[in-house]
Amino acid sequence: MTDIKRYNIFILLSTMARNVVEIFSSVLLYKFGYSIKEILLFFTILYLIGGITSALTIYLTRIIKPKYILIISSIIFSGSFYFMSIMDKTFKNLIIFSVIYSVGCYTYHSLRHYFAIKAIDNDKRNSIGN
Repeated sequence: MTDIKRYNIFILLSTMARNVVEIFSSVLLYKFGYSIKEILLFFTILYLIGGITSALTIYLTRIIKPKYILIISSIIFSGSFYFMSIMDKTFKNLIIFSVIYSVGCYTYHSLRHYFAIKAIDNDKRNSIGN
C-alpha cells in the first residue's frame, strides 16, 4: 500500500471518529432538553468558530510548536465534554460549550492535516485526496 493511500485512509478514519463524537454531542444536547433550533445554533457557532480557529491555528504554528498546540487542543477538547457534563440548560452555556468544543476540535483538525502534509514528500502532495 502506498503512503498516499495510507494517508487517505488515516484522514477518512480519523475524520469519521471525530465526527461520531460530534453527532454524539448533538444527541446529548437533545437529551438535555435543548430544542432543534438551539442545536442548529450550536452547529452554526461550531462551524463559524471552527473556520476562524483553523486559520488562527495554522498562523500560530509559526510562533508555537505544533505539538504544543495539539496538546492544548486535546485538553480543550476534553474540557469541553467535562463542561457539557456539568452545565445547566441555559442559552449562555450552550454558546460557551459551542465555542470551547469548536476550538478544541478544529485546532486538532487543522494540525492533523498540517502534520500529515509536512510528512509527505513534496512530489506526492499533489495526489492527496485523489
